[in-house]
Order: sequence, then C-alpha cells, then structure tokens
Amino acid sequence: MLSGFCNDGLFEFKIEAGRSDVRVTVAPFGDPIELWKQAPGTFISTLRPDTFRLRLRDGSPPEFDWMEHRSYLRPCPGAKQN
Repeated sequence: MLSGFCNDGLFEFKIEAGRSDVRVTVAPFGDPIELWKQAPGTFISTLRPDTFRLRLRDGSPPEFDWMEHRSYLRPCPGAKQN
C-alpha cells in the first residue's frame, strides 16, 4: 500500500491507496485522479488511460505520467509500500 504526500520538485502529490484503486491529487489537475491496477506495480486512469499512469518499481522512485510528461516522485514521508 502506498499513501502519503510526495513531490517532484514542482508539484505536491497526495496519494491515497484504497483496496483496489489509488487516488492521486495534484492541485493544478483539480479533482483526485482515480487509478486502477493493471499490471504489477502499474495503475492507470480509467477515465483517461492515455493521460494518467502511476508506476511503482522496486528500487526506483514512483513515476507519475501525465500527458507527455513524467514526474519522478521524491520519497513520500510516512508512506508505506506493500
């Protein structure tokens, strides 16, 4: 499970992990973005699969893809990954 606040040096990210989904809130993007698990360590937006993706890989910072951009998230204080 991954929950907490992160940043990429530009934006603050709030990540909330549910039982089967993850919600990512980034202030400039408005409402929380709901992501559903696809492949191991990959979560995709059901409403905009071509726009938003979160990837979790062992030994690497979380990656959040938005449109043609990729944010490498700095460690989330107090976040746990299971």
